[in-house]
Amino acid sequence: MARRSMPPIRCVARMVRSRSARRAFMILKGAGCMADRLSALANLAAPPTANGASAMLAELRPAAIAQVTAWPEPAKSIEEAIGKLFSKAPGPVGTVVERGGVSMVTLAPGRYLLFSKADDLASALSAALPASDAAVTDLSHARTMLRLSGEAAAEILGKGLAIDLHTSVFAPGRAAQSVIHHMDVLVIGRKDRVFDLVVSRGFGLSLAEWLLDAGLEYGIGFQSP
Repeated sequence: MARRSMPPIRCVARMVRSRSARRAFMILKGAGCMADRLSALANLAAPPTANGASAMLAELRPAAIAQVTAWPEPAKSIEEAIGKLFSKAPGPVGTVVERGGVSMVTLAPGRYLLFSKADDLASALSAALPASDAAVTDLSHARTMLRLSGEAAAEILGKGLAIDLHTSVFAPGRAAQSVIHHMDVLVIGRKDRVFDLVVSRGFGLSLAEWLLDAGLEYGIGFQSP
């Protein structure tokens, strides 16, 4: 008996749900079938900003986020290729450098996390870096980025972060991977009392809620993009 051919699979809107997660993403209808990013903080119940608040939490939405992981042997050539692409080489491990709307955090030897104001970051990296020497992963839909600033920013983070955030130790331009309340987080020092926090998207809402709760005694507000 001849088998009936299966009908073609069409691109349709799809929602991913779980007990603890809201809508993760949706697919736009049409020939392009491109993903439309949704904020992990869409359902955040932020308290009203108190007068004289000592801290402000904001969500940042870079157009693109990508990670580059080089194989050990060509790691140096990959670093040079990234430097050529953005006209500035990545810094030492645990630092962030800026160039032309791109931030480059060196997580480990040969491993970099990049944020860009342009949405073609991953494709530009893939075109510049040989696949045999490095892997490029587009994390634009997989990360939530927050900024905590203000006089009480370091004190709030100190409630759950095992890092000395004094500027003599953690100066602007430094970055470190750590844990806050059992959530893996990348902490980036931007300016004095200004810190960017990068977390897996699934923990974005939980981290924002934790920070707002930790900041209540100081007075804290939330700013949407």
